[in-house]
Amino acid sequence: RNERRNGRDVSARLADLMAQVEHPDGHQDEQALGHPDALRVVLGRHAFLRKRQHRHEEHLQRHPFGKVPVLDHDGMRIYETAAICQYLDTVLPGVSLIPSDPKRRARMDMVTNIVDSYAYGPIVGGVVAYHLFPDFVGGQDDGAHRRGKENARKALVELMRIRGGDAFLAGDEISLADLYLAPLVAYIAMTPEKDEFMEIDGLADWWGRVSGRESFKATDPS
Repeated sequence: RNERRNGRDVSARLADLMAQVEHPDGHQDEQALGHPDALRVVLGRHAFLRKRQHRHEEHLQRHPFGKVPVLDHDGMRIYETAAICQYLDTVLPGVSLIPSDPKRRARMDMVTNIVDSYAYGPIVGGVVAYHLFPDFVGGQDDGAHRRGKENARKALVELMRIRGGDAFLAGDEISLADLYLAPLVAYIAMTPEKDEFMEIDGLADWWGRVSGRESFKATDPS
């Protein structure tokens, strides 16, 4: 399903949301919604969480488990990143980010689940927070940092193994799998441990391919 729909590319598709999606505190956030390669619906996620706004009753009405992101679109409220991403891929015009081939689709789903279950926590909580926002995790805990690095490396090694010799994680075309992982690697690249992680076989090549995209460079979180 990687055909061009209405002749528009993936960068234009996500831009359509800028007038339709709201930040959790109620205002529209153009930069968050203008990152077509990361599907980052909420900018300043960590600032929002640091203020504990996710525990406010107003936000609990949006998301009963007090998390982000939440998408309100066309009369429907959706939470959980995977559901939001796949919904947007379906309803917006342009090139699909979901492979039509069943095996490549399975690879995409496997990668997004690995990122959610095994990569996000160690990378954000164990590596990135240690350097960039330690107060968010209660200070610099060397033990948690060490464990985070170990588990982050394990997840990234496996993701690169799944990629194999292909250009991207689910095949030769970029997909939601790459866009799930890219923001996490962007934050790793902002830490002193960038070079150590980039030694993982295949990661530097993949990262160069993804981070070199114009839409990614336009909204680089650094």
